[in-house]
Amino acid sequence: MAKNDKNKIFNNMKTLLNETKLEKKIVPTNEINQKEIEDIINLNLLKELTTDEKIIDLLLKSSIDIFTIQSKNVIELGKIFKNVFDELGGEGSKYVGLYEKWLILNNISKSTALRYRKRYELYNSVTLDKKNIILLLSQKYIDLIYLEENKNRIIELINKGANKKEIVELIDNQEIIIPISEKTKEFVKKFDYVPKFIKFSSEVDNKIKELDEKKKRDLQKYLKKIEELLK
Repeated sequence: MAKNDKNKIFNNMKTLLNETKLEKKIVPTNEINQKEIEDIINLNLLKELTTDEKIIDLLLKSSIDIFTIQSKNVIELGKIFKNVFDELGGEGSKYVGLYEKWLILNNISKSTALRYRKRYELYNSVTLDKKNIILLLSQKYIDLIYLEENKNRIIELINKGANKKEIVELIDNQEIIIPISEKTKEFVKKFDYVPKFIKFSSEVDNKIKELDEKKKRDLQKYLKKIEELLK
């Protein structure tokens, strides 16, 4: 790639980053209120700081303001990272590696940018009245929802009326869903059994070890179903 083309790309990406303006909302959202963030920030601790009700109200409002600004900032940055990634990434792109180099220039890790992109994409996938759910969910649940086998189902549930608590409970009670950061650790620990009515040959055992983590999860799920049917 010519030097001038490379400079042009870097300059365009830098302009995108610098032009982020929080006062221009991507999509209008409902205001985040005290009830929505009380399970994230322990607001009762504010009352331990002072007995002055006026100061408590000030600190409470300011805490909510901080959370609101931070959450919306994440969405704005997610939009930037997705736009740049889509422009430079993709199969057969002539800009291979340029996205990563651009992140380094801006002192941003690839994993951090990915977290922003995930939340932004999910934020844009839900209806207007449900966007606060995406803002309020911890990154653990964003990662879980973003998994290919979960995304469409959970987005549909959110858009049909499921609230934050219901989504969290659904994920927490779903055994086959494993956080990305814990896939390998969980599967090394869990994928060590053979159903009572099935015996694997050494050749099959070796093939199982070579499967990627998604296929291992699928195999374990189907083996459990087979075992239940044969009981």
